[in-house]
Formats: sequence, C-alpha cells, structure tokens
Amino acid sequence: MTDSDGAPASATITLTITPTPPVVTIDAPVPGALVFANLGAAFGASAIDATDGDLSDRLVWTSDIDGPLGSGASFFANTLSMG
Repeated sequence: MTDSDGAPASATITLTITPTPPVVTIDAPVPGALVFANLGAAFGASAIDATDGDLSDRLVWTSDIDGPLGSGASFFANTLSMG
C-alpha cells in the first residue's frame, strides 16, 4: 500500500482463533426413562461443531458398566446390564 506521495506503508496484526467444543444433544433415552430388562433401549443424539458442522455420525456411546455400546447418531442396544 502507498500513500498519495507514493510512500509505502504496512501494518501487522495478530489473530488468534480459538476453537469451540461441539454441542451435543442427547434425544433418547430421555432423562429419567425406565429401561426394562431384555427389552433394550434406543439411543439418539446430535453433535454440531462451529468448525466441522454436523458430527452426529462420529458419536461413540459407552457405558460405565458395559463398555462400548454403539456409534453414530442413533442405535438400539438390547444387551444392557442393570444399573
């Protein structure tokens, strides 16, 4: 860039972009839902990230009792332990 006399000019700025975490919404089961033995349960959720968009298909579901349960936006688990 130059001014009207032809003298050059420059400017420097520092820009820091801070990533934000995805927003995860669990749709099923709803809080407080009862799941009966041997009937299983449907699980569903969505995950949205400002940078990467829809991440729902990348969700991984785990249980403190049973370990890995499933993956993706929705699945059905019929082998859940009580607790």
